[in-house]
Amino acid sequence: MSRAIPGIAALSETMETFAPIPDVMVRCGPMLKDGYARDPVLVAEVLSPSTMSRDRGSKTDFYRSIASLRVFLIVYQDEPRVEAWRRGADGAWTKQALSLGETIDLPELGGRLAVADIYDDIDF
Repeated sequence: MSRAIPGIAALSETMETFAPIPDVMVRCGPMLKDGYARDPVLVAEVLSPSTMSRDRGSKTDFYRSIASLRVFLIVYQDEPRVEAWRRGADGAWTKQALSLGETIDLPELGGRLAVADIYDDIDF
């Protein structure tokens, strides 16, 4: 069973001195007892002007170091745009920029997410 969990810090075996709390985390498995997850499948960060350089820099590098992570989403706040980082079968990461009218395929979670649904009721 997959769960979307707020307020849980992500941990990486290779970057032990950093434990960010993503805006959204999805992981499989039993509920966590200590507030830290080493096994997220998907994380998402919503960009804001004050956090943009960190979210697109050190956090992106950190999330891509988590062995279990398959998808990392960067959601823009000031325009309807989502960057979807996906780990391939070979371990390499690819980035896809998506906008309104497009859909994020999430086979890892058995579904898909329309970019328009992320920005529902938001006017630009």
